[in-house]
This record gives sequence, C-alpha cells and structure tokens, in this order.
Amino acid sequence: MADNIDTVSAQIVDLEKLMTQRFDSVEKRLDGLESQEVHESDIKHVNRRIDDLKASADSDHADLKASVDDIKGMMWKAVGATGTIVGLIVGLLEWAIPLIMH
Repeated sequence: MADNIDTVSAQIVDLEKLMTQRFDSVEKRLDGLESQEVHESDIKHVNRRIDDLKASADSDHADLKASVDDIKGMMWKAVGATGTIVGLIVGLLEWAIPLIMH
C-alpha cells in the first residue's frame, strides 16, 4: 500500500510539473500574441503615418509645381516687356540718330 501511495505521490508531482510547464507554455504564447498585436498596431500606425506624409508630400509637390509655373509665366512676361522696351529704344535711336546727324 505504501508503494501505491509513493507511486501516486510521484505521479502527482509529475503531473504538477507537467501542468506548470503547460501553463508556462500557454503564458508565453499569450505574451507572444499580445506582443504581436502591439507590433501589428505599431505597423498600422506607421503605415498610416507614411500615407499621411506621402499625401502631404504630393500636395507640397503640386503646390511647388504651380508656383514654378507661375514664376515661368511671370518670367516670360518680363522677357516680353524687356523685348518691347529694347525694341522701342532701338526704334527711337534709329529715328533720332538721322535727325541728330542732319
């Protein structure tokens, strides 16, 4: 009978060790899942931030392109005005030089 008690006692100890190992294993898996959920949440947040930054960069690019186009337009207007002024000066000189020479 004492052998049976020792055997049952040893089995209970083994069962306790096994249950502790299983519990630890399950706890590690839960920790891993929680960690994975945190990482997935972080990844989603980073992806949203990247999308926001990309949209902002695209908007800034469009604004910059519009500004460059405006500057080009103003430059061509200035070149045209300068050409007109130079043409007037040359025309006046062509008209005035013969009058001065006579």
